Amino acid sequence: MKMPKRQRPPLRLILRAASEIPRAIALGCIPVLLSTETQEQFEKIFEWLLAAPLLVDYYMKLLIAFGVVGVCTYLWRFGSSRHQTVWGAIHRFFGDIGGSLLTAIRTGLGAIMGFMLVWPWMEAKTLTVANYLEMLFLMVVLLGVCVLISILEETLRDPKEISRTGKI
Repeated sequence: MKMPKRQRPPLRLILRAASEIPRAIALGCIPVLLSTETQEQFEKIFEWLLAAPLLVDYYMKLLIAFGVVGVCTYLWRFGSSRHQTVWGAIHRFFGDIGGSLLTAIRTGLGAIMGFMLVWPWMEAKTLTVANYLEMLFLMVVLLGVCVLISILEETLRDPKEISRTGKI
């Protein structure tokens, strides 16, 4: 008897991207739109919303540590129950804080969206087609990064659930 071949679940990248956009709008775009009465306020909120390079480096290190813990949890999944409990606790801890990089990227994406909406009114002299296309490209790249990191985070957060349901 021939066993049916198990099919990989679809990644649903378009649906994932569509779900990331409202989150980015809530985190970054709305604060930019609410605080753009003057040029000074606009510059201040934009600097405030974009994470400092030190924080982004720290968030990346947290994400890498989260991935390492996920791999270790997978490798020692058949160990003693004590090891499984310890790795499970470490994995949950990093799962809870692992989304900090994703939140920072969503906020940056939303801030860029807000900036693109108010750019024609706040800094019209710097608005060129090339600049606008560059910002649009950066927005698309950040949206792709958000999608990939959210898939990674969801997969590493609960690998047993993902393998059981096959849903990413």
